[in-house]
Amino acid sequence: MDISTALAQITESVFLATLGFSIEHSSTAEADAAPSSLVGAVEIGGAFEGAVVVNCSAAFARKAAAVMFGIAEADVDADDMADTLGELTNMIAGNLKALVGSGCQLSLPSVVLGSLPKLEMLGWSLKSALPFLSQGQPVRIRLLAA
Repeated sequence: MDISTALAQITESVFLATLGFSIEHSSTAEADAAPSSLVGAVEIGGAFEGAVVVNCSAAFARKAAAVMFGIAEADVDADDMADTLGELTNMIAGNLKALVGSGCQLSLPSVVLGSLPKLEMLGWSLKSALPFLSQGQPVRIRLLAA
């Protein structure tokens, strides 16, 4: 199984098991055109050097946080959204870590909030970019490697 297929299956499994949300593959144009208000990243170090990066809209993060914390969407704040995206990113990276080699470790999740935030890891290359829709909102999963 190639890394993109594995990453897609892991993402589908995490979203369904954690949130009860299904995901559908989307065109790259849809994902690129969508406003991304949050970016989460978890680095993988060891036999494999890379990072899982998840971009999503504030609307998606709000829906996901409401489910994860069992609260109304209106009660979700920025910290709840950041915690949720960090945890989802960590779960995806943790499942991927099991496939890329023994002896790997994960960083703590980093989350950036803002108007069209951008997260770059200099010197790393894009190995996979997967655009999805979940709950009618765009979610983009990327795998970067050193």
